Amino acid sequence: MLCGRCPPIEDMDTIASLCERYRVDLAHADHVARLTVELFDALQRLHRLPPRARDLAEAGAMLHNVGLTVDEPSHHLVGRDIIAAAQLTGFTHAERLMLACITAFHRKTVRPESEQLFQVLNPVQQQETLALSALVRIADGLDYSQTQSTHIDTIELDVSEPTKAIRVRVTGAHSHEDAARAEKKSDLWRALFCPVYVSGRLTSPGLALDHTLAAAGRRILRYHLDQIEPQEWLLAADNPIPPRQIDRLYTTVRYMRATVRAFGEHYRSKRVRPLAKGLSQLEAYLQRVRERDVWMAILEKYGQGLEPDSDLSAGAEALRAAWQAERESAQADLIEYTHGIDHGTWFEAIATFTQSDRDDKTAPLGKPARLRHAVDLIQAAHLARVKAFDELPARPAVEDVRRVYLAVERLRSITDGLRDVLPPAQVERIQTACTAAQETWGIIYDAYTAAHAALRFLDEHAADEATLRGVLAFGESQRRVIDARLPAWRTFLEPLLVI
Repeated sequence: MLCGRCPPIEDMDTIASLCERYRVDLAHADHVARLTVELFDALQRLHRLPPRARDLAEAGAMLHNVGLTVDEPSHHLVGRDIIAAAQLTGFTHAERLMLACITAFHRKTVRPESEQLFQVLNPVQQQETLALSALVRIADGLDYSQTQSTHIDTIELDVSEPTKAIRVRVTGAHSHEDAARAEKKSDLWRALFCPVYVSGRLTSPGLALDHTLAAAGRRILRYHLDQIEPQEWLLAADNPIPPRQIDRLYTTVRYMRATVRAFGEHYRSKRVRPLAKGLSQLEAYLQRVRERDVWMAILEKYGQGLEPDSDLSAGAEALRAAWQAERESAQADLIEYTHGIDHGTWFEAIATFTQSDRDDKTAPLGKPARLRHAVDLIQAAHLARVKAFDELPARPAVEDVRRVYLAVERLRSITDGLRDVLPPAQVERIQTACTAAQETWGIIYDAYTAAHAALRFLDEHAADEATLRGVLAFGESQRRVIDARLPAWRTFLEPLLVI
């Protein structure tokens, strides 16, 4: 039932007709409306608004930019007047005033005491209007990029005092800039209820061919940084860190180092050099732990077929105990490093670096400046470094296999980083070939390092005759692995040579 004098139905407006008349960007409006409703539902415990308010939240979000094509600088005020003057079907007079106020309050500083339409509402309606406006402001900020690519991943409520707060995690190619804008626009919600903390996470680098090379490098670094939860970068000291977590961190750090190598020239050297140094130091600490995880995994598989009381079993047990002790020591060193001031400063610096262009160099005219100028060159250069190993002999030294492994790893890393601007079929072809090569060559190199670690054990520890025989037998088993797989190493290089 509409309040006041009702015009004929054919003269009444709908949300759809207003959006059409004022050429509202429906992609943005729909996305903001979905986000607003999602926030409304998730935060019901705090705002306690009635079910009808959910419809008003969605309608207010759809109409928040209705005045944009009329007067962009003041579109929040123009939109207010458009809605106030419209005869919106399905809404009471008071609800239309509430929608008008939501539009007025969706941007700039909210001053309800200065808004005449707001003063007409009763206290309950005023409170509802402010709460709905706060939700629309946050949702609008989550599409600040106007790409509709940012989506809510998680919403966590902490209702305990004095730490009462909301933490929103969003994902998408532009999630960091959208998250920052949404958090800034959460000022009204903060005044009404509690602080809102919004963090972004890239699910892809989100590259475009018009990105500068400096911006592309930063986005790829941010993407890799986001693949690890923030708390995982500061490793907990309570329990043994799972091998899988170590491996993920190690791989991520190596991918980030490959990105710095590929794009480092596009930044001020005094800024990027300490970031590269921090990555190198962290990799070294992680590698010590990861190596021992690899050796113990090999040892566990080797020991499955051994007789419990045999010499071979005695040697395997001696190696396991020694490597476990080394692993514990390496983990302790890693934790001490990651909890130190240097690592904390580095992490903050690299997170800030990925979000700011202040350290970007401007390419001189005539040099590639944007991805569209250089994306093919960047990948071709990495592919060429792999192809250069076609001159290795049929049975190369294991150290040389490691070198080609690293070249393939960097090719895989850079292809992953550039995948948004490369043909999908090409990305899949390269990634498939790289994965197969790394798996086989990794087994060869891991066997090689495990055999050498076993010999080092004999140099550093006094061993009885049974243990000596068992350790030597383990080393010999790893040399057999190398002998079995090394002759076919080139089979896995061939697919990359013909790309």
